[in-house]
Amino acid sequence: MEAITKTLDSFTVSTQDRETLKSVLENSAGKGAPTIFYSLTHLKYNYITLTHLFNLAKLSKVGFNVVLVLWDMNILSNPYFKKVEFEKYRSLTSEEYIKKKKDEITSLANALGISNLNTYTSSELWARFMQQKEKAFFAKYYSVLGLMDLDEHDLNEKLNYLIQLPADVFFANFFHELYPEDQKKPIEVMYSAPQRKMLYYATRKAMYNEGLTSTERPLIILSKDIPRIDIDSQIPHWGMSVSEISQIVSKWHFEKEDLQNLYKNVFNTLLSEVTITTRKGKKILPLEKVPEALKNESKENITASLSNNLFSYLQKAKESTKNLEDPEPQFQTVKTKKQLKQLSALLKSENVMKILVLANGTRTISEIAKDINMQLSNTSQYITKLKKAGLVTTKNKKVTRTARGLKINFEISLAN
Repeated sequence: MEAITKTLDSFTVSTQDRETLKSVLENSAGKGAPTIFYSLTHLKYNYITLTHLFNLAKLSKVGFNVVLVLWDMNILSNPYFKKVEFEKYRSLTSEEYIKKKKDEITSLANALGISNLNTYTSSELWARFMQQKEKAFFAKYYSVLGLMDLDEHDLNEKLNYLIQLPADVFFANFFHELYPEDQKKPIEVMYSAPQRKMLYYATRKAMYNEGLTSTERPLIILSKDIPRIDIDSQIPHWGMSVSEISQIVSKWHFEKEDLQNLYKNVFNTLLSEVTITTRKGKKILPLEKVPEALKNESKENITASLSNNLFSYLQKAKESTKNLEDPEPQFQTVKTKKQLKQLSALLKSENVMKILVLANGTRTISEIAKDINMQLSNTSQYITKLKKAGLVTTKNKKVTRTARGLKINFEISLAN
């Protein structure tokens, strides 16, 4: 408990939620670790995503399970995706592209120390949300939206966030009903950037007032402020050079507080000191002295300092995760009756079962064929079918399982 309390000191939690959170943590002892929910849009390994994952890693290390929801609909509608990513990955279907992004963020989270993690896409959650006819989740969601006055809560968000953020609160509250095979109780905590808090709090309160929850939940843990440098849908990421980062930073209109928060709340996750550019030359300073040292410097020097330090931060993050591996296989969810029939037809083969046992990343196709005494051509055909089913892949000519097993929710899978 002491380690958790100390960790929470680096976040912002309302007085009311902090008291309730202490009670939740005390009651969870011996009953299973509490779960924390976080949603994001991932296109590139940018400094904002990295900082949030570093923060989640802190919470993971003191015992929280983590549910990560990738808003794939936001990815596909993002201007950067349409201008840059679409051209680069146009050979992939949207489903293949999103799977690539889901695998990327899962691998990154694991590399940063988030071990007790499950990753989902928002479209997967929406599908189950809409299919729960008896519980009428969507009707309840719609009625809650009707209760929320944007002017009253001073909500200034993009329209897609006005849909996404209330949905996050619903997903967290009812996740154990949407995915009973994965979660046995309501998700206790949401992690959020401060910019989301008003809409999260407003949704939570409206759900409580409608009688959809017995308390205002989930509890909300906020990161410290992470200023957003986003110019023409470009956010500095670890694939950029210093000059590319500088082109973005030079167009950023920032306040003094923004600068302070970048050094205090972003760079501190990896750097203890940074290099700044001043009229008298370059200096190496501890983070806490940077704002004062740059107070009277020109915008050019501030931009140069920030660009170089962003680059250093991103490259250090990249270096710390240079051994990014494919994410640990998770249980594959059977989504439809058609998929269940296809998998059943495939898995009834004794030879397929033997291949799956041996597909642990140590054998080539020919080695597997030899081990199970099967012709190479037949083995290749089976492995092609397993790849199509999403159960294996080949990397460096070795065959590897991509799923630990299968999960079937009969209420959902057999209804489609």
